[in-house]
Amino acid sequence: MNFGKLNELGNWSHYFLIKVALFFLGKIQFHILGNLALALFLLLQVKGRTGRLLRQVVAAAAAIFLLYHDAQIPLSAAATTLTNLAEYEWWYTLEVLLRYLTLKILLIVALLCAASYYISRYVELSIIVFAGLLGVAFVQSGIIATLTPPQKTVPTKQVANNTKPQLGSNQSLNSYLQQFFQNEQSRQIEFAESSPTAPPFDIVFLSVCSLAWDDIILAGMSEHPLLKRFDIVFENFNSATSYSGPAVTRLLRASCGQAPHDKLSSREGVDHCLIFQQLGDLDYGQALTMNHDGRFDGFLKQLNVYGGIDSPLESQANIPVCQKAFDGSPVLCDKAVLDHWLQQRNTSKAAKQVMLFNTVSLHDGNRVIGGQAKSGIEGYKQRLSILFNDLQSFITQLEQSKRNTLLILIPEHGAALRGDKMQLSGIREIPSPSITHIPVAAKFIGPQLQRVGPIARVTADSSFLSLSALIAKTMQQNVFSQGSFSPQSLSEGLPSTPIVSQNEGSTVIRLEGKNYVTVDGRQWSAY
Repeated sequence: MNFGKLNELGNWSHYFLIKVALFFLGKIQFHILGNLALALFLLLQVKGRTGRLLRQVVAAAAAIFLLYHDAQIPLSAAATTLTNLAEYEWWYTLEVLLRYLTLKILLIVALLCAASYYISRYVELSIIVFAGLLGVAFVQSGIIATLTPPQKTVPTKQVANNTKPQLGSNQSLNSYLQQFFQNEQSRQIEFAESSPTAPPFDIVFLSVCSLAWDDIILAGMSEHPLLKRFDIVFENFNSATSYSGPAVTRLLRASCGQAPHDKLSSREGVDHCLIFQQLGDLDYGQALTMNHDGRFDGFLKQLNVYGGIDSPLESQANIPVCQKAFDGSPVLCDKAVLDHWLQQRNTSKAAKQVMLFNTVSLHDGNRVIGGQAKSGIEGYKQRLSILFNDLQSFITQLEQSKRNTLLILIPEHGAALRGDKMQLSGIREIPSPSITHIPVAAKFIGPQLQRVGPIARVTADSSFLSLSALIAKTMQQNVFSQGSFSPQSLSEGLPSTPIVSQNEGSTVIRLEGKNYVTVDGRQWSAY
């Protein structure tokens, strides 16, 4: 292969200009050395048709790899997304694909193409490209940060005995993550048998797919009456993942500290962590009910095999359908499913029962049947309003049933309605804080049981271990044997957990108010 004089970038200029623009808009990262190397490679002129074709093939492969790298999408997550597209309804597949072509992106591309056309008549675009690359290099060099006066920071208290790393170092962040999981291995909650004279109580988990604080705010539902009916609210609860199966598996293993994501697909050595198994040892019956069939992504199997739920899914016969899911499957009416369980419970001979209810009514791409089916944020708000009203009604029915109940609202993860610089709206490949920061709350229901004091708000960073601790504390204090209870007393001393979230191929941690992400398990960047 013989190299002649330097060439011009030609149409490749548009590739670099668009990526530079997306970088400055905060949409992607930018690996300056890799992109610069590709640009220089394209400047080399190769003699011969075969040589030129080979150069274009190599350049195209490198450009795709760099775009994937700069977009910071985990390879495993991308593969999963492409696989799942085959199971989506065609209209939802189209909706997802169109999110990558937002109006803003299309306008940027159109403006750049128009500007390139006129500028190229006077200046070679290659010069503009390299000026843009130099601009990126200047921003990434940290010179701007050095010229900016440093801001005063308030030291934060470190929880769970984790050693603080020197921020910004890959080695220290990796060490911190390793130390975090080592510390979590030793944490465990055990349930003690209540006094023989203590009245029995049910434990009801309301597991809601796609509900985060950020989604509630964006949908304008922060003041909904449902959120004011709970006794304890966890304001900084971390779901530790942004996918359903892992989220509910973590809930069902809540009696142990947080485990790495790759340990969730194994049952080995976790029997002492399983809440349903622990409660079963205390004579609790089990119940599993959902408003879907649980087949997508093997969800139901994960609950049985990895979460330790022995109870089969309750019958869904004759329960009305309210939505059509993103994959075309029916989504049952939440109110009807909960009513059915309550009817079964009222005729059951079990003195106490633990029940998990899982709903996908808020999942991205679902459509309400009948009336005007909406999409996007409006569709989410429509479905959220229906769900909140249904849960309100369910709480009222529990109160009227005069059955002692500890009710826990525990979403799986958020819906990613807003999107951010690394992920579009509805995409949850990376467990970003806006997705994993979920509204978790507990309510104590019983005949003549009165709350003393206001709603208790747990402000410390927390996760599933705190829920297991709350159940244990409820048993220890025999809450339902008294005429009143103090939410503040019950919420004090619950274990806190630093913010660490994982999916397959990506990890997000928070330190001193700053978030860091890795998609390869080695290199970290600010989120």
